[in-house]
Amino acid sequence: MHRLRLARAGAAMATSAASAAALSMSGGAEPPASCLHHAQLNQWPASDRPSILIKYFDAKGVMETSRITMVLGGLPFSETRWPLDVTKMAAGLGSAAPEYMAAKEAGELDANLGRGPVVVVAGEHVLSQSRTIERYLARQLGMMGRDELAAAHIDAFTEHLRDLKEKFQKVRATTSLADKEAGLTAFYSRTLPEFMLHVEKTVPGSLDGPLFGGSLSLADAALFVTFNDYFENKAAAAAA
Repeated sequence: MHRLRLARAGAAMATSAASAAALSMSGGAEPPASCLHHAQLNQWPASDRPSILIKYFDAKGVMETSRITMVLGGLPFSETRWPLDVTKMAAGLGSAAPEYMAAKEAGELDANLGRGPVVVVAGEHVLSQSRTIERYLARQLGMMGRDELAAAHIDAFTEHLRDLKEKFQKVRATTSLADKEAGLTAFYSRTLPEFMLHVEKTVPGSLDGPLFGGSLSLADAALFVTFNDYFENKAAAAAA
């Protein structure tokens, strides 16, 4: 039950985030009425927001939290989505993702060491590393709290979720099918609920609204993406 109680803390943004996932596919973004913010840390003026271009594979992947954050913050963005044919991965990325390789060879990905994703801000500033991009966008959209102390708490919450994902990936990396099945059963039945019990204790005050500070933050977006997109067995994750 603890995970469901914690997830309720993000209920204020769940409906908006669900529509955000669809909007992110088309590149459109409208500010949800539930996402009004007070003056926050390093916020862009609503009348002077730069263009944002995401360059990444045609997938949710590591950019979905940034997409959700931008839609919740009312920031329009566009995307270059490289098709990825996983059936051709054995032949290399040149065969599986030729548009990605073309972008790499053209130097478009140099800021991220020849990898995706990158985000181009205002047509000239190229940002790299998905976690850095998330925090940058959240700060500029008023979704990292009122000051650096609040931002540190929000940042720590997202790092806890990253730790959880690493635990999950260790289980998935198990080569023995029997061991993997046993490991996943233990993860969903024991590791996940126990871990989230500890995470819940990091959230101040009531769990009936946004996680930190009374307005939606990067923490809410990250929690939503983790439990709605990351785990393969969503029913087991929801029941944990």
